[in-house]
Order: sequence, then structure tokens, then C-alpha cells
Amino acid sequence: MRSLVLTALAVLPALPAPAADVIDSPMYRDPELALPTVVRTFPAGLADRWLAALDRPEADLQAQAAAAVALAHGRGMTGLAPAVGPLTRLLESPSPAVRAAAARALVALDARDAAPTLFKLASTDPAARDTVEPALAKWDYRPARAVWLERLNDPPPFRRAHVLAMQGLAAVKEEKAADPLRAIALSDRHAGPHRIEAARALGVIRPAGSEADAEKLMGDSSPRGISTRLAAAELLRHHSGDAAVKLLQTLARDPEPAVAAAALARLVEFDPKLLVPLLPTVFASPGADVRSLGVEALNKLPSADNAKLLGDRLHDSHPEVRQRARRGLRTYADRPGLRDVVIAEATRALATNDWRAQEPAALLVGQLGHRPAARRLVELLQADRPEPAIASAWALRVLAVPDTLPAVLDHVRLRHGQLKGNGNNAGLRGFTPEQLDAQLTQLVQFFGASKFKPADGELRSLFPRFLRPGMPPAFNPVGPETRAAAIWALGHLHAGDPAAELVGPIEERLTGDGAMGRDDERVRRMAAIALARLKAKASVAAVRTDAGDRPTLDPVALACRWAVAQLTGEPLAAPGVYDLPQRDWFLVPAGGR
Repeated sequence: MRSLVLTALAVLPALPAPAADVIDSPMYRDPELALPTVVRTFPAGLADRWLAALDRPEADLQAQAAAAVALAHGRGMTGLAPAVGPLTRLLESPSPAVRAAAARALVALDARDAAPTLFKLASTDPAARDTVEPALAKWDYRPARAVWLERLNDPPPFRRAHVLAMQGLAAVKEEKAADPLRAIALSDRHAGPHRIEAARALGVIRPAGSEADAEKLMGDSSPRGISTRLAAAELLRHHSGDAAVKLLQTLARDPEPAVAAAALARLVEFDPKLLVPLLPTVFASPGADVRSLGVEALNKLPSADNAKLLGDRLHDSHPEVRQRARRGLRTYADRPGLRDVVIAEATRALATNDWRAQEPAALLVGQLGHRPAARRLVELLQADRPEPAIASAWALRVLAVPDTLPAVLDHVRLRHGQLKGNGNNAGLRGFTPEQLDAQLTQLVQFFGASKFKPADGELRSLFPRFLRPGMPPAFNPVGPETRAAAIWALGHLHAGDPAAELVGPIEERLTGDGAMGRDDERVRRMAAIALARLKAKASVAAVRTDAGDRPTLDPVALACRWAVAQLTGEPLAAPGVYDLPQRDWFLVPAGGR
């Protein structure tokens, strides 16, 4: 059953990570540090050594060189065309490992001239088919069609080779395959996965006229008929017209989520309005993929009524469904007359005790700039779950309601005290140190962006690396993102004021700690930026030490260069071109480049 479900899920689009499209940290864009153009470089003479290895008699050298060619091509190395000839010859090697490596390399190089030899290899070496036959289909190497068609006439049981044949014939849309594929899909002599694969291929080749066959496959509504109902959905995957729609709507009500999802995917693609009468069943499904397709349909049908349905999905048990609903509501808000409805739904979800709804609702009110939600967001800073706690912190920073700053400061002080007393997760069950750090960094950046002077003392106590000197050292349990944010915020609070009692500790975060090693690079980056904002001209030498003068991807060096330019008036050098050496290759020449 698991294989059937995975087969059906192949029709669904990938879902993005929850909240990853929203939560950001402005300290990494303030200032903007221009990056150099990155050019990958390869050791000189590397390709020549691989060519020589391909012509050596030792099988291990041949296989490693072929694998290196494929990998290097994938990483952007050019000039590998001379390897096609030697690699093609190695397809006739007595070593299975060499043949496999050579085939993978030729496919990676898109070496279409090698298709005849690859085709011959696939006919004599079954292990090579997984590599070779998809490439032959991509290149539409016509002699392969006859072999694939012949394979479909084999008696059951089918093997992997038959699946490859069906996929290849579908890729080239070979009409001659339609009848044998239909016979396989309808035959109970074949295993369920092969019937599904045949139906999928036939659905591509013949995107109309299969309604009667699909109806036959739908006949068994018992759990034993799941595979045939999946085959029916695949058969109709590219169909349109009233008869096909009616069958797909029936399949969309199937209690097996894999079947319903396969049918829904086509309905959403064809006309999302067709899902509207199915939504009660769709949203009652135990399958998150099914409910997600319901949300996808609603996202394409903006209306006040549908906004309320999406608002209900903010409570969904699956995080991706919740966030997809939130994204849909966000687009609704840009439609005339729908903004207030969306805000009402977000407010409704935010007011509940359901942490699942609180997180997307907090993100949504932040995205929409709905400042009346700020009071509730402050309350949710102390939520029992990290999801709404982090989302609310982000939203408060984005909304930037001045009246919330004192309460936010109280929360930061509370958590800071708990960190010092209970370790790096503040003794909060259900929070990791990283999650607590993610919340506090948002609030601390809020202080900096608002230039909130009452936070000054708290910010100064947040960023040190050590709580007290001595050995062993007592490390500060505050997370590195929050420590970096505290320095960034202090740079804004005290811009233009190079007071020694602040400049010294911040400079130490850039340069200090000796045998203990340098501080976290995020902290060091913000230290350089803060020193520039403070106009700490006495720190120019310290900042210049880490600036360097060559193109670099090091964020600390880039921050130091910006700081030097700010403190001295020297022009900021262009980011230039950064050579990114690709090392650790097979047979890398002595000297490495």
C-alpha cells in the first residue's frame, strides 16, 4: 500500500517549508553588503589526467575517472567533450563498474552521439537500464521504441525493465503503445503498481477517450480495489470534458487519500471550480495532500466566502496546509473588497487557543500591516509552542507599534533571566535553544530599528560572550543570533557616539578571545557594522585587520570593509570576482591548481 501511495503522490507539487517565505532578519540587509561574482575554478590539467586514466587498463582508474567527469560537468566544468570518445569505448568494458560509471558520465554530458552504444549496453546489461533508458527517451532515440514495445508483450510478472519501457514510451508519446498499455491497465493478471504505471503512460499518450476504461477500473470500491482506482485516476490525468470530469469527481471522493489526490490534482489543474462541491469531503480527508489540493483550489477562487473557508484551514493539523492557506489569504487581501474579510479571518484565528492557527495568523497580520493585532501578539510571545512565539515576535517587529516596546522589553528581560538561571533554552519545555534564539533576535532587532533607548542596558548585557572571566569560562547562554542582534541594535541606538564603555566591548567581540577562538561570525559581523555606526575611529586599525583586500565571500571581511569605508571615507572597493577553487578531485595535479 505504501508504494501505491507514494506513486500517487508523484502528481502533487512540492510544498514549501512553513513560514520560510516570511520570517527574515533585517540586520543582514542593513547595510547591504555586495557579494562578488563567484566563478568556479578547476585545477589546471585535470581533464587531461582524467582522459589519460580513461585510457589506462586498470578498471578502478577508469571507473573513478568516469565518475569524476560526470561530477565535474555537474559542477560547471567545461572542456570535457574529448571524454565522450573514451567513455563510449568503455561501455564495452568487461567491468560492470566501469560500464556503469561510463554510462552515467555520458548521460551527464548529454552525449547523444553515444546513443547507439548506450542502447546496445542497455540491451545486454540490465543493470545499466535505469541510467540509459530515461536518457534514450529524453533524446527520443527511435530504435529504443521497438524494444520497449516488445517488452510490453512479455507475460507477467513484470519487472523494473517493464516500468522503464512504459515510462520511455510515455515520454516519446508513442501511439503504438496505447493498445498494449491499455491491456496491461485493465488486466488483473498484472500487479497493481504496473497497472498504475501503464495507466499513467496511457494517459499521457492518449489524453482523451478512456472514460469507459476508467469506469471499469473504478468498479471495485473495496480496499482491494485501491490500485485499480488509482489506475483510473491516472488514466484520466490529462482528460477533459464532462464525462471525464464526472468520473474524476467521483474518484475525488474516494476514502483512500492517494486515489482522491490523483483525481483532485487533475480537477484543480483543469478548473478549480469543479472542487467547490467536493470541499466538505476534501477537508474531511485524513490525507494532508488531499486537503492541500482543496486549499490550492480555493487560492485560485478569491471571494469572501472562500476566505472564510481558508480561514478554517489555518487550524489544519498539517503545517504545510496551514501555511498554504495563509499564502492564499495573503493574495486575497490584494483583491478589491477582500482585505477586511482576510483581516477578520486572521484575527479570528489569532484569538483562539490553537497554536496551529496562531502561527499563520500572526504571520498574516504582520504581512498585512494590521497594527490592531499588536496587543494579542504581545500575549503570544509567551505561547507554550515556539511556532506562534516566533511568528508573533516577527510580526511585532514588522508592525513596529511603539506602544508595544515596553511589554516586549519586559519579555526579553524575563527570558534573559530564565536563560541565565536555567540554561540555553531558558527551561522552557518544547523550545530548543535555536527556537528561543529565533524569537529573541526578532525582538532585539525591533529595539534597534525603533531606537528604543530604554532597552540600552538590556542590550549591553545580552551580547558578551562570557558571563564572567576565569577558567573554565562561563559562556553566555544567550544565542548567537540574539547576541549579534543586540550589537546591531546598539549601533543604531548610539549612532555617532563612540563612547569608550561601549566601543571597547564591541570591538572585543570582533577581535578578542585569544586561545578560546574568535566569536561567532554573526556576532563579529555585527560588531564591525556597529563600530562604523558609532563612528569609532579609534577602531579603524582593528576593523582593517579583518577586512583584507581580495574578493571574498567572508561576511565578516565584507562587513569590515564597509566599516573601514564608513570610518575613513575611503571608497569601498568593488566586490570583484571570487575564484571558488574546486578541489579534492580524483588525480588532482600536484600544486592543486
